[in-house]
Amino acid sequence: MNRTSAVLVLALSAATTASASRYQPEFLPVHDGFGSRAFVKSLSDSGLALVEHPVIGGTSNFSVLKNSKVHYTLPQPLQGESRFLNNINDEGLVAGVGGFGSTVGNNRAIIGSKDGVRFAVDTPSGGRSINNRGEVAGSVVVGLSARPAIFRNGESVRLEAPDAPGEVVDINDNGMAVGYWYSTSQFVQIPIAWDNGKPLDLGRQGFIYPTRVNNRGQILGSIAERLPGFNNWKYRPALWFNGQLTVIPGDHSQENLETLDLNEHGDAIYSLNNFNEQTFTFSDYEWRVWLEGKNYRLEELLVPGFDDNEFAATSINSSRWIGGLARNRITGDYLPVLFKPVPEPGTLVGVAAGLALLIRRRRNPR
Repeated sequence: MNRTSAVLVLALSAATTASASRYQPEFLPVHDGFGSRAFVKSLSDSGLALVEHPVIGGTSNFSVLKNSKVHYTLPQPLQGESRFLNNINDEGLVAGVGGFGSTVGNNRAIIGSKDGVRFAVDTPSGGRSINNRGEVAGSVVVGLSARPAIFRNGESVRLEAPDAPGEVVDINDNGMAVGYWYSTSQFVQIPIAWDNGKPLDLGRQGFIYPTRVNNRGQILGSIAERLPGFNNWKYRPALWFNGQLTVIPGDHSQENLETLDLNEHGDAIYSLNNFNEQTFTFSDYEWRVWLEGKNYRLEELLVPGFDDNEFAATSINSSRWIGGLARNRITGDYLPVLFKPVPEPGTLVGVAAGLALLIRRRRNPR
């Protein structure tokens, strides 16, 4: 690469990686026939979006978007069929669980693609996520309960664990997996990471539930801190890496917390809410973004001018795109949305300078 090209590449790279103080919502199309409600369930690093279309009283439909257009739709579920899809990989494969009936023995881990839906393994099982090698994290059914497993090339691989219920919730491209098993003697859930098939008890480091693992081996999850009083706990989001646990700082005053997604930079999405035990309803929702070492409420990141909408975040990829939904305050309908970083003015100046230098050198060759 010559010096001129290097200058241009550096300027363009800065535009991609520089800190973005604001995000621009991009409303995505909804597939005809799937209704007026949808949201982004998962984002791949290749820019594909898995969109869920909820059906009141029925099973959701799903579509995959590419370049903000419908790339493919999954066949609609059959009468009586349940189907839950959770995430998408860079190739456009999606993973989840489907079946007929309410018992675990009737369900199968499934993989969806533009060619349709197939079983990850043809035995009672469930799927939670899929990596870029096509491996599905999930569980196999033994007797009347699930056991942690991954599915590879149509075969199930049981992970090392005691003979107790559990599942794998995520797996990275290096085969590192996270999940849990349930201790029937202690009546507690034991959070586990499997590295090269060997289990590591994350609970000894304060974790109560891991949800995502990236290719660096960072794990996103939550911890519980005991407060004064009976059965009084405070839940906080946390990152585990190389044996070190880091609690994500911030004002987490709500009772409930759910960690949702993690990218290769260690950025994370999580939500907070309160639960009313009398009415069995959730309220005071907040969606938080842990971005480049700082904690933001989602609305703090957005450009102004979208007051007619309430926004929620579900996922984040390594381009730092955020997936979620926009609910119209007037109609009550909600649409899938991508939040994309708006480059800082200084970054745009750097790109312009690089382009100007390239043009000048081409006009004045040595």
